Amino acid sequence: MTKHARNFGSLADDILELSGLLKLATALDVNLHVNWDKRDPKFWELEFIKNASSVTGSGTLVLGLLNDAADRHRMGIIGFAQNMVDSRLPPTEKLLCWYEKHGYTRVCAEPHGVQIKRAFRHS
Repeated sequence: MTKHARNFGSLADDILELSGLLKLATALDVNLHVNWDKRDPKFWELEFIKNASSVTGSGTLVLGLLNDAADRHRMGIIGFAQNMVDSRLPPTEKLLCWYEKHGYTRVCAEPHGVQIKRAFRHS
């Protein structure tokens, strides 16, 4: 299991909630790396999420919880979808559709990945 990013900005409740989410992700065997985006303080930066477990749906559960937490804190999420098997290849359409199903849009395509973004959703 890899280490998880811990730089969540300055608000204590953000840190507390995301730390709890990272602990849950670890328990579910989901590798989750998320940071506060220093370039734009209204976004969390999703570096990657990968279901390392044999339990189908764990990654989807964690992504949903991350999205819910972002909405509670009035934050958007930016990230980069890439092929986790071979980062030299573009992400699969299945992966991009998975992100879109969870409210992410494709921002721009690059040779080895696609920048994605999810705006803050009002409750």
